[in-house]
Amino acid sequence: MKRFKSILFAADSQVELGGALDRAVALAQENDARLTVIDVVDAVPPEARMLVTAVSPRALEERLVHQRREQLEQLVGSAREDGVAVSTEVLVGPHFIEIIREVLRTGHDLVMKAAKSPGKPATRLLGATDMHLLRSCPCPVWIVKPEWRLKFKRILAAVDPAPPGDERNGLNAQILELAASLAQMEHSDLHIVHAWTLYGKGLLREEGLSKKDLKKMARKTEKTHTKWLEALVEAHVPELIKTKVHLENGKAGDVIPALATKKRVALIVMGTVGRTGIPGFFVGNTAEKVLGGVDTSVLAVKPEGFVTPVKA
Repeated sequence: MKRFKSILFAADSQVELGGALDRAVALAQENDARLTVIDVVDAVPPEARMLVTAVSPRALEERLVHQRREQLEQLVGSAREDGVAVSTEVLVGPHFIEIIREVLRTGHDLVMKAAKSPGKPATRLLGATDMHLLRSCPCPVWIVKPEWRLKFKRILAAVDPAPPGDERNGLNAQILELAASLAQMEHSDLHIVHAWTLYGKGLLREEGLSKKDLKKMARKTEKTHTKWLEALVEAHVPELIKTKVHLENGKAGDVIPALATKKRVALIVMGTVGRTGIPGFFVGNTAEKVLGGVDTSVLAVKPEGFVTPVKA
């Protein structure tokens, strides 16, 4: 299934690309999509403008842009030889803002970027620019762990089902359809996870409900969430895809990273907005915890109606 028409790959001279660009090229080939590779250089700061006398600040910026454009052209040479429609661009300004402005100007439907670090122990995989993009970019953002894997063996889709017909299921549908299409393309196993809890369990216990009553309520809650999840999967995941569904009791911020580690997941597809219908409402607390606890590639989706605070 061809889901993307225009892919933006954000290169960064300070970040090791690993296999991230190769994956963007492969995705562009699979989707017959246009690929744009960009980088952003910082504007000359005011204090440097006072110190630079041999060349004007504007000329210095232009030299930096020209130098980086030549480097990007070298990076995409082999992709062009393979017939991929790829262009390069170098912008000037704050990195995440210029990337988002490029999306707004040109209508890219996917942003890809290598993660800042290789995910070493005690090191957060996602850098500041990554998090800003996950919060504010209007189109899906794929932060790729900087290592080369020819194929993703396992993809994890994290959803939060609501009753059938509820508008919140729009985001769940996007997540499942995107994860399913990638699993089909990559010949991956697709794992689907939903974490549920009994609402107000601690308060109910304080109000005097017995363990028996609490267990009964928990079973009913689990049964309801099972029904919602099964309906979502049936509606949005083709039967031909090898799928494993995980309905886990616990908080999503704990369950999703733990399951990703246990199953050695290569990519997590998830939403990063806590509520729908609120323009500019960024990453929810649960998503923040998940993103801070994973050591794998992440593809983040926004709900329809999301409005970025960044202006074109």
